[in-house]
Amino acid sequence: MTRKISLLLLLITLLAGGVARADDASRTILDRAAAAFNGSKSIKATFSTDIDGSTTTGTITIQGDKFHISSKEYSTWYDGKTQWSYSSASNEVNITEPTPEELTEINPFVIISSLRKSYNSTKMKSPAGFSKVMLTPKSSAHSDIKKAEIVFNDKTYMPSQVILEMSAGSRINIVIKSIAKGNILPASTFIFNKKSLPGAEVIDLR
Repeated sequence: MTRKISLLLLLITLLAGGVARADDASRTILDRAAAAFNGSKSIKATFSTDIDGSTTTGTITIQGDKFHISSKEYSTWYDGKTQWSYSSASNEVNITEPTPEELTEINPFVIISSLRKSYNSTKMKSPAGFSKVMLTPKSSAHSDIKKAEIVFNDKTYMPSQVILEMSAGSRINIVIKSIAKGNILPASTFIFNKKSLPGAEVIDLR
């Protein structure tokens, strides 16, 4: 589940990284979206996902390279160095210090530089008031994503929907219900507080 929802983070912030090759129309959309995203001190989004018929809802808060994800199934905090991952199924919190490679599965900011080299974009037909961009990897050898379509709101240039076709055959539909720009948040937002889950077992895997 962590990996699946991390794909939402990846696509939300993909717009901040640019792509390897883009037609003029899609480049304009992505540049404007990047300006809107990067101009925010923090971002909070609510979302729902449908992954092969399995639905999940949750919230994401992003600030720089820090993030906090919360859903019914799990929560993740990352302060730029340490990660705390809570699973409601096991009632455990795992503490790790992810390597750059591991963060490519968790934190989209780590992979932005590689996305610049790895994806091409094309503008697609879309409903009035929205712009749709299709992203495809230059090489499928090292990508779990076969194709991604991102729908942007023309007024805010923030994403409103993400559709992913995975190399393994799965289809992920992500609807971003709301995105709000915010101020700089306290560091504690991105750090696990044991008092919030007093009954959970904390396992330090560092």
